Amino acid sequence: MLEIEYPIILGHLYWLGQGELAAAVSEAGGLGVISAGWFKNKTELEAGINSVRVLTRRPLGLAVTVGPDPAWKRFIEAAVEARLTAVFTTGPVLPEIPMLLKPSGVRWIPYARTLEQARESERLGADAVTVEGTPAFLGRVADALGIPVICAGQVCDGRTFLSTLSLGVEGAQITTRFVATRESIAHWSIKTAILDSLSKNGTGALPAHLEKVMRSLQSGCSQTKNDEGIDEFDRLLARAGEEACLKIAKEEAEKGLITGKPGYDLSAAVPTVKEVTDALVKEALEARARVADFLSPAEAQLQPIPYPF
Repeated sequence: MLEIEYPIILGHLYWLGQGELAAAVSEAGGLGVISAGWFKNKTELEAGINSVRVLTRRPLGLAVTVGPDPAWKRFIEAAVEARLTAVFTTGPVLPEIPMLLKPSGVRWIPYARTLEQARESERLGADAVTVEGTPAFLGRVADALGIPVICAGQVCDGRTFLSTLSLGVEGAQITTRFVATRESIAHWSIKTAILDSLSKNGTGALPAHLEKVMRSLQSGCSQTKNDEGIDEFDRLLARAGEEACLKIAKEEAEKGLITGKPGYDLSAAVPTVKEVTDALVKEALEARARVADFLSPAEAQLQPIPYPF
């Protein structure tokens, strides 16, 4: 459907999801995705798409947040005019979205938070959906739909990549792992923080009473949230959108709020996107071979078990 070599998709990285990083993912055999939210208008986005097209002619996608600002419609128009492969949307699932995309053949892949939203997306004509959740939930959604399901996040190496695909999903969006690559415009301190700090501290969970569970690298900012409670967290979060770009770009890792999924490759070196992609595929194939060796003696004796059971 996406005409890519591997079912690996660059996740929605907002201001980091542009230029060289998106092109590198496409060149490595996956689907590079530009994040429209970093651009002020359609003209700027068109320039951004053109800059990526200088680096790759392979399939390319666009991530768009649907909201009250009608700019999202102009962004989708830019994707259609540029003949991108797919548009990934977050926010409300609106009937006018496929009307904008379908005539041109651009694939529409919305994000669904629940099984009901996934079914509604399919009913409206989505070509696939991205879903985030537990393995049981991902498997349930994959079984329930007649369109492909893509896992959002949670893939950090070849083994987690293979385990995700084994749930019935047909691709994986990878976000933070691609931030820690040479092509990413994040500061090197952030890249090494992802690869080094997590190997020592893991991820620091934010307060459990938040409506949406988030995770972040251990830092002075994340510790403040845990120490000072919800009021201080709300104040910091209100500033996060304004300050995040500056903090990540200016090596203020200790002060910044760096969110991400609780799974990462713990390599000490900062690799290229191609090295990350090749490693994911190689490790997945090796893991599949190990599983096959374990199961092959009993393969002839096993009978399919009806689901649910």
